[in-house]
Amino acid sequence: MNLFEEKTASKNGMYNVRIFDPVKKEWNVVTIDDFIPVLPNGSPLSAKPRGNEMWVLLLEKAFAKWFGSYCRLQGAYCLLPYLLFVDCGDAPCTQYTQNLKGCAPFDEETYQGVMPVIKDSHDRTAIGLSMGPQISADELFRTLCKADETNHIMCAWTMKDPATATGVGASGEHIGSDGIVKGHAYSLITAKDVVADGQERRVVQLRNPWGANPASEWKGKYSDTWAEWDSYPELKEALCIGNGALDGMFWMCWNDFRSRYSDVGIVPKEMEVPKFGLVEHEYSKDGSTIGYKRFSPPSKE
Repeated sequence: MNLFEEKTASKNGMYNVRIFDPVKKEWNVVTIDDFIPVLPNGSPLSAKPRGNEMWVLLLEKAFAKWFGSYCRLQGAYCLLPYLLFVDCGDAPCTQYTQNLKGCAPFDEETYQGVMPVIKDSHDRTAIGLSMGPQISADELFRTLCKADETNHIMCAWTMKDPATATGVGASGEHIGSDGIVKGHAYSLITAKDVVADGQERRVVQLRNPWGANPASEWKGKYSDTWAEWDSYPELKEALCIGNGALDGMFWMCWNDFRSRYSDVGIVPKEMEVPKFGLVEHEYSKDGSTIGYKRFSPPSKE
């Protein structure tokens, strides 16, 4: 909402979109119209939002103007869009990687921390990486859980080749037989410990923005179609399994995640709108926590 100066549909078709320049550390306004390139059948050429989500197409066009063309939006460093969406202030975005070179061997027990440095905000390839500390896999999971609790943006991607490839994406990404796509950006929705069926489990939830592609959704343990769910009724209920839709959302256990994904990213910006199911802290005047409020999805009624 903060990116758009117009909060409703514009009568003259003009929109002013705010984009943050992390090099100059200032917000810029990009003015666009609402003409969108389409295919012969009338569907959008690039982003294909669900239903009538016009803002997706408008934001994409603003970034096409920012970078110079729609062609220059074809792929980028995973954290780059987030750096242009939000002003993170003094806290840097951080990538944690199993191998900084993006190739085997991948260390699933130790992650190298790096911070992206943008040299030219209008060039998606002008990215440098500043070295940070190494952390263990256990420390990384706790870091992701903390980022989730504070409502920070998280993402993930993998440079690992799948054991078996069953197809390729629009930019040539290899789609594994397990549904994981190499070199593709995922939203990391949640990381948490869940106690269910007499056991504590580390789990993460991700979303593939392709959404409706059945070949690109996780098919292993804790997936929507996992064959062993009947043996874990409490976990199934805790993760709301059973109402799975073809939306790109899926759960994984932490070990499978480390096995398949090589990199994660954290954007240290607390979103103003709390996530459903999370708690918001209430603070006293001295800053100490005095209570919590839990946010839940609205009633279907």
